[in-house]
Amino acid sequence: MSLITPFERVNGSNTKAGTLYTPNCSLYNIYVINSSDSAVDLTAQDSYGSDAKVDGVIEAIVKEINPLAYFTSTSGSKNIISVVLDVRFDEGIVSPTTVAAELTKVVQRLSPVNTYGSDTPTSVNIAHSVVWPATSMTFGDSKP
Repeated sequence: MSLITPFERVNGSNTKAGTLYTPNCSLYNIYVINSSDSAVDLTAQDSYGSDAKVDGVIEAIVKEINPLAYFTSTSGSKNIISVVLDVRFDEGIVSPTTVAAELTKVVQRLSPVNTYGSDTPTSVNIAHSVVWPATSMTFGDSKP
């Protein structure tokens, strides 16, 4: 089933290489920052392996906003969670920056996050976290 209209069939659907289109989703980057304006290293907050953090920062944010997909950086800026949200998440809100501002409030309200590693709770402050609309995305090119 094609979703292309007769107008687009004749005139093209205006798809340009190198341009990000998000017709059925919204993309945002969450910059996880503590109250001292320092980046929170999310590699120490994942829930995988022998040093797993149960209910850590990543898990708390993902549970709260329920993205379709997400990626947490492990190199360079280790404080970014990139998320793909269902377009219905921001239904009725026109501006992606307005949605980002609302998501910022949601993430900041989670602070402090109580993470559990080795049965010892640790409080992690994410009070100055900021959400911003993504302008691009990258996929790996591994071949089967």
